[in-house]
Amino acid sequence: MALTPRLLLALALLLAMIEVGLNAPAIVPAWASWLAGAVHVVGLAWWVRAPRSVAAGALALLPLLVGGILEGALSPSGVHHGKILPVVALAGWLVAQVRGGPDADRNAVEAACGLTAAAYALAAYAKLAGAGLLWFDPDYLGLLLVERAVGAPAPLAALRLAVAEQPTLCVLLAGGALLTEASGALFVWAPARRPVALALLAMHAGIALLMGYVYVSWALVVVALAGFAGRAR
Repeated sequence: MALTPRLLLALALLLAMIEVGLNAPAIVPAWASWLAGAVHVVGLAWWVRAPRSVAAGALALLPLLVGGILEGALSPSGVHHGKILPVVALAGWLVAQVRGGPDADRNAVEAACGLTAAAYALAAYAKLAGAGLLWFDPDYLGLLLVERAVGAPAPLAALRLAVAEQPTLCVLLAGGALLTEASGALFVWAPARRPVALALLAMHAGIALLMGYVYVSWALVVVALAGFAGRAR
């Protein structure tokens, strides 16, 4: 089966649901977690085969929304942002299709891209709101890298420690990551999507390498909506 944009978005949603399921045992009974997963998979498979079916998309979205609400309300750590982007992208897609019209498919993609842009812009803002100018302090990233080196495979630990010892490089990496994330706001403009997507994918790869934070679902959404696998419809 070809990796179409719709299938890539579906894979991102499935990964988000798996993450919800892994966190669910701490807050809901096991049977509820399995039931939610089954509903999600059925809805997702239906939506992949019938992308214009709002009911199918809603069925896939509902368990994620309920799981996110419960996690936010009951989990001490709140909702992990790794699962947010696939959810908001599908939500935007469905809202545009509810409105219908001859351009419903194109509007669905544009809505998903708009919410993707907002998610990245808000992620950049959250960093500045939380850390302020401390974000650019080389010791700030350096300490995070040292922390992430503990328990990492030897080659990754050596790389992270080596980068942590370079203050100028730490400043450049912190600033570059923030600017790249903020550039996600340009996802609202179709001509900018592919170059912005490439920058975002490079950022995610760098974060995975240096910090060990792997956001595959975000990367899949970016690839799907940027049109690398064909028209996102």
